[in-house]
Amino acid sequence: MEDHNLSEDGLYERAKNRALYLIERREYTCREIRDKLKKGGKYEDPTIDRVLAFLQEYRFVDDRDYACRYIRTYGKSKSRRQIQFELERRGVDRELIRDAMDEQGLDDQDSLERLAQKRLKGKELTPQEKKKQYAYFLGKGYSYDQVRKILDIYGE
Repeated sequence: MEDHNLSEDGLYERAKNRALYLIERREYTCREIRDKLKKGGKYEDPTIDRVLAFLQEYRFVDDRDYACRYIRTYGKSKSRRQIQFELERRGVDRELIRDAMDEQGLDDQDSLERLAQKRLKGKELTPQEKKKQYAYFLGKGYSYDQVRKILDIYGE
């Protein structure tokens, strides 16, 4: 519950300062900021909503930019599915993620080839090793057909 010794504006200022302190350290999504402020029960939803409105107005927090930066950083080493899962876990809207992926030109084949080259270079793909690699790449979120094609190339 909110501290009754502080006015609503005082709580807002304290919550805003806490949020600004957090985003100085690293990037956050709106939901991550909400969760951080909600933790401990010091701030209620109306106060948190005001803080988020302030942060968004001045673009201190922008889920679309967050998603685009995340995709630029990890798009060459992670699958679309894996990136989508991680962004959704951070509270980024699914539609916003798809738009950001399209905008950034995220291509699974490119990241899979890069990962396969690093992982399979010089390896002999015995049937047991191939099975192990299938499990690895499927676990990374690549489709069965994509993995089959890349392992066929490296198995030759």
